[in-house]
Amino acid sequence: SFAVSQGRLYTLGARGDAEYVIAFDAASGKQLWERQHGRRFSNDRGNGPRATPTIEGDRVYAFGASGDLSVLDAASGKVHWTVNVLKQYRGSNIQWGLSESPLVLEDRILVNAGGTIVAPKKTDGSAIWQSPGDEAGYSSAVLHQAGGVSQAIFFTSQRVMGVDVSNGKRLWSYGQVANRVANIATPVVRGNRVFVSSDYGTGSALLELTASGNNI
Repeated sequence: SFAVSQGRLYTLGARGDAEYVIAFDAASGKQLWERQHGRRFSNDRGNGPRATPTIEGDRVYAFGASGDLSVLDAASGKVHWTVNVLKQYRGSNIQWGLSESPLVLEDRILVNAGGTIVAPKKTDGSAIWQSPGDEAGYSSAVLHQAGGVSQAIFFTSQRVMGVDVSNGKRLWSYGQVANRVANIATPVVRGNRVFVSSDYGTGSALLELTASGNNI
């Protein structure tokens, strides 16, 4: 979909064998810039990128379906840095392509790099930490505070789980709601409760998070 900030619209698209990050003027619809963004993802259910870019301040954070993670200047489209996380972290793509919007924090970005949750630096893409995990799902991570700990809640192919954003430690997980085909819906967090749902007859769950020592 589109992300909107400071009078501009941002999205991902594809042409030929490549994916693109594209910016438009919100008032006129005029294209302002486009930048090539890795190889076009192809499969039997529609080709091209899947994720909505994340905007923070004057930067655009884009995650392509083939694993290309890039940071661009929002006004000009200048690429600050780019890395293919599947190659960088030896991950594997999922059947219908990586689909999450990057979770952007103060100094780092969190994504599931095809089996490993990673935290690259915002400044240059170098790794702060990486945490062994599950095959990626098709949903985006959300930030939450519980027991004084900042955690990212991911819905992977096998479970919903909380990861300490400072070091990648897994704090908790719940697997009964995962269908292991296509977990798509982003978890909804209110207070200390997490609602998560999936299709293929799996259903939904409402989880309550409580602190226990240094764990959740």
